[in-house]
Amino acid sequence: MFIVALMGLVFSAILSRLLKPKEFGVVASAYVLQRFGQFIDDLGVGQALVQNPN
Repeated sequence: MFIVALMGLVFSAILSRLLKPKEFGVVASAYVLQRFGQFIDDLGVGQALVQNPN
């Protein structure tokens, strides 16, 4: 888990140097939405939706 967090930090640092501020903001927003979706998935919401017949 520590290595994944470290790689994410390195990836963000590299992108911040390569992209313009507006472009980096779009990428950062997409990353936040992706992490939020992953958080919802980790809560088991997908399994609850599958188990509900209606």
